[in-house]
This record gives sequence, structure tokens and C-alpha cells, in this order.
Amino acid sequence: MISVLPVLLVLLAILILIVFKFFIIGSLLFSIIPSLLIAYLPYFYISYKAKRRNQKFAVQLPEVVDFIARSLKSGHGISAAFGMVSENFKEPVGPEFKQVFDEINFGLPFNQALMNLATRNSNVDLNFFTVALIIQREAGGNLIELLTNLSSLIRERSKIHAKIRNLSAEGRLSGSILIAMPFILIMILSIIKHEYIEMLWVDPLGKNMLATSFVMMLIGVFWIKKLVAIRV
Repeated sequence: MISVLPVLLVLLAILILIVFKFFIIGSLLFSIIPSLLIAYLPYFYISYKAKRRNQKFAVQLPEVVDFIARSLKSGHGISAAFGMVSENFKEPVGPEFKQVFDEINFGLPFNQALMNLATRNSNVDLNFFTVALIIQREAGGNLIELLTNLSSLIRERSKIHAKIRNLSAEGRLSGSILIAMPFILIMILSIIKHEYIEMLWVDPLGKNMLATSFVMMLIGVFWIKKLVAIRV
């Protein structure tokens, strides 16, 4: 089944391309870049919201693991603990564990409900949580001690991630500015002083300069991404 969002983004990009080509820039080649950037703003916004949600989920997860461990100590079952999580935690953790609780009550196998939770949420620590629970149910062991140790591990990983984000913030900001600046300048000059920027796609030397700049930008983007992408 074809997703609707990519189709809508393509149609929006074509519409904006027509507007830039006939009413703003006049060049088909240099109308493509601003058209794609504007058309994919909804996708970037959705990706940004998804990232914020995942970050919030990661912050809540250690508290959830501790809460489940305390619930088990007080005599509740693991499924009941999931239901209590859904009642005591806000989004996004609460609704997610509510769905797991409902799936188990409706007859879905416990392991499958946990795997569905991990599939819906892209989080490494959550994968640790689900795998640990599945292995414990199959092999046995002290579940309370397992969850307590897992909570400590997740908290330590979160501290390391926060430290890495702080140390790499300057590099990520510099990379974003350097990537966006040429495109913004081209768009501004194309609108206010079209004859100045026109030489870049009319003159052969300008075309070579653009091609060289584009290749160097791709190399820079790849290099900066490698520098700041540190896996823990």
C-alpha cells in the first residue's frame, strides 16, 4: 500500500517548482532546490516532532522501569504493572504501555505485545527492556533485580548521551549554518537581484563553480555527520 504523505510531498514540490520557474527565478535548474526544500518542510516538521517524542520517551523510561520494579515488589503481576504505568505516566509512555496492557488482556501473547511496543518506538534502551523481559520469562531469574539494574544502566547511558550532545552542539550548529547559508543566499539574490546570480547557471565557469561547490558541500556534510555522530 502506497503511503499518502510521499505522494502529497511530490505533488507539492511540483506545484512549488512551477511557481518558482515561471514567477520567481525563471531557471528550471535552480528552481528545483528551493522547491524541494519548501515542499519537504512538512516532512522535516514531522521528523522533528517524532524526535522530540522519542527524547521525551527516553527521559521517562528509567522512571517507568523503576515503577514496574516497585510494583512487582508490592506483589503485582507484570501485566498489572503495565496497566498502572498507563495510569500514572503521561504521554508518550502512558498511552504506549496502555496499548501493551490492552493487547495482553485481549489475548495477544506477552512477547508479541512487547515486540510491538519496541517496533512502535525507536529507542535502544526500550529494546534492552523488551529483550530482558522476554529472556527472563523464558529462562527465569529475579525480575525485580533485573529491572533495577536495567534502570541504572539506562540512567548512565542517558548521562553519557547528554554529555555527548553538549560537547557536539557547537559542531552540529556550525554544520547546519554552513549547509543552509548558500541556499538561503541563492534564494535571496534570485529574488532581489536576479541578474547577479544568473551568471552561475548561464556562464560555463559559473556552472563549474556550482558543481564543485555542491560536491564539496556533500563531502562536508558527510564529514561533519561522522564527527558528531557518536554511538554509546
